[in-house]
Amino acid sequence: MAEELLREILQEVKATRQKVELLEEKVGSLEVKIDALETKVDSLETKVDVLEKTMNETKAICEAVRHGQEVLTAKYDHSRSISTKRKEAFPT
Repeated sequence: MAEELLREILQEVKATRQKVELLEEKVGSLEVKIDALETKVDSLETKVDVLEKTMNETKAICEAVRHGQEVLTAKYDHSRSISTKRKEAFPT
């Protein structure tokens, strides 16, 4: 009777060990996947930083172009205004 009880306990211990080993394998697999995901996240963060920098540079260029257009428009309008005044002052 005691011997049979010990055998049952031994079988339960073996089954528990197998389950623990299986869980350890799964945990190991998950750790590998987590490391891969962390690497991908780091890569994405770097790409986002580069995109933000590029976007800010592009915005600055757009602002400079817009300002240049405004200056040229004002200069053109001013030149036209002077030309019109000259024509009015000195008709040919």
